[in-house]
Amino acid sequence: MKRYSIVFVFAILTFSCANLLEKTPQAQETSANYFNTQDGALKATNAIYEKLRGWNTTAWGPIGLVDVASDDANKGSTSTDSNDMIELNNATYLTNNGTIEGYYKEHYQAINRCNQVIVNVPEANFDKNEKDRYIAEAKCLRAFFYFNLVRAYGGVPIIDRLLQPEEYKQARASRDETYDFIIQDLEEAALVLPTKSGYGSADLGRVTQGTAYALLAKVHLFRASFNGDATEYGKALTAAEKVVNSGEYTLYPNFADIFKLSGENSSESIFEVQTHDFEQGGGSSQYSEIQGIRSNSLNRGWGFNIPSKSLRDEFEANDPRYDATIITAGQTLYDGEVVPRPADDVFGDNSDPISEFYSYKVYAPSHNGGNGNSPMNIRLIRYSDILLIAAEAANAQGNTTKALNYLNMVRARARGNLNVLPDVVGADQVVVREAIWHERRVELAMEQHRYFDLMRMDNVVPGYAKTKLSENTDNKFDASKNKVYPIPQSEINAVGSDLLEQNPNY
Repeated sequence: MKRYSIVFVFAILTFSCANLLEKTPQAQETSANYFNTQDGALKATNAIYEKLRGWNTTAWGPIGLVDVASDDANKGSTSTDSNDMIELNNATYLTNNGTIEGYYKEHYQAINRCNQVIVNVPEANFDKNEKDRYIAEAKCLRAFFYFNLVRAYGGVPIIDRLLQPEEYKQARASRDETYDFIIQDLEEAALVLPTKSGYGSADLGRVTQGTAYALLAKVHLFRASFNGDATEYGKALTAAEKVVNSGEYTLYPNFADIFKLSGENSSESIFEVQTHDFEQGGGSSQYSEIQGIRSNSLNRGWGFNIPSKSLRDEFEANDPRYDATIITAGQTLYDGEVVPRPADDVFGDNSDPISEFYSYKVYAPSHNGGNGNSPMNIRLIRYSDILLIAAEAANAQGNTTKALNYLNMVRARARGNLNVLPDVVGADQVVVREAIWHERRVELAMEQHRYFDLMRMDNVVPGYAKTKLSENTDNKFDASKNKVYPIPQSEINAVGSDLLEQNPNY
């Protein structure tokens, strides 16, 4: 009798434990319910913005691929520091370059976060207007990430959903297909996103309707440069003028002040990454640290991405933007700090003389942040960029009068009250185009635009990029190869060369 009792008790315990184990957790978020609440959806949307502070999305990757690889900058730091950057500086990179690989992979990680929101939030159970806004933010940001990818690598795999394991191997889309996808995302986002003034202070830094139209203007300008389609220039101008006519943006009165902490999220800020100086270090962006003055104290900098002689020579005489863009050793900065000279031995592990020049646009005065972060926001799109896009698109359509109006708005802000930088006059389309390209270079210098600009300009004027890059005597640029970067070999190995075909001549 006792034996049966024991078995019966064991059966009850087993049944009870099974029931307990089968119960749904009462105080735990799961993947199934996370997106069903506004709080979860908002957190998932915010997680996309966190990727904008990533090492390879807005810091090391674009500094190397877009500035150091261009004629605007040289690698900096010491002569042997970072083989990846040396290869980018000289156009000697191969398919295993770690920075080229990191840029590719980290952008797809960011795209996955966008897709999580775009796929899951429509089924959530909260206010439709809020849901639509989160989805629009995700689409705008997804377009931004794909725009970086298509400019860097050409056509890439388009991932617009959450993949199952058996779907992980995806083929490349063409460049045009990739551009079509980007444009669709931006057009849909622009219809939903609030204007800049439509957000409260708590939402500072979110993408806006102006961000979507600004990106559309840039996308159409690049596409026009590559395919020579005049209608694309028209679309670039239309999108740019939506930004201009919105009344949401104006040129900040003093160019130099844009890049101070007081100039963050200014009247000309269209897309700006918010950063912070956490006292313990880490958790924000190393964008400023990587490029900062190479020293153990000033800017806590590593000294990468130094303005080239070619860039320094590009500025017109007495252009105030020179002193607002380029720091020179021995100079006293706006906060009273003095920049060390090469002989000052201010960086303990420095085996070579430090540079004579640095970017003033990333200088952050003394701050609480430890290594790994800085309070300096990252200006991704400024209003002056859009005015110059409008100028270039109008000029390409033969409307030099409108082009000169937009161009001279930028020059007028730059000169301020000084008797310098006279208005550009004349009606020759080629001369005006050259003036606009010059203005883009000096206005946007060291802000990670130049290499991509050079590649599209080379399509308009074949040989243009080689001529500019040859000013760096070590540069091995080959237009038949280096107008796009190689698809990382590790990705081809994982997916297969039949689906992920390598770019020509790599």
